[in-house]
Amino acid sequence: MLMGVFTVSAETLNWTPLEKALETAGTSGKKIYYYFYTPTCPWCKTMAEETFSAEKVITKLNADFISVKINVVETRDLARRFGLETVPTSVFLSPEGTVLLNRPGYLPPEKFLEMLEGLKEKNGKQAF
Repeated sequence: MLMGVFTVSAETLNWTPLEKALETAGTSGKKIYYYFYTPTCPWCKTMAEETFSAEKVITKLNADFISVKINVVETRDLARRFGLETVPTSVFLSPEGTVLLNRPGYLPPEKFLEMLEGLKEKNGKQAF
């Protein structure tokens, strides 16, 4: 259950297929968000139910990022490329594909939104 100012949204996250993310980011100038998960991960399910259903998170991600949901079971090579050790993991890239932030673990809506704001304000240079 979400607490505080975070409400569940009727809007949904716009997930972009992996193979289109860099192309879409290049034309839009938006940063890329890779969300690494597994279907059996309890914290991944919590993140989907709480963080990715929060209205402010959805609005911010849809407005400023190209979001890609990546099942680690199906993309082990990509997970290794980004040095994943756990799921869920959030990886943020510049529109050109340079890693700006690699943040492992579950993030509640308020912390996730802080991270998104920090990425925008510091142009991706802020560490969390």
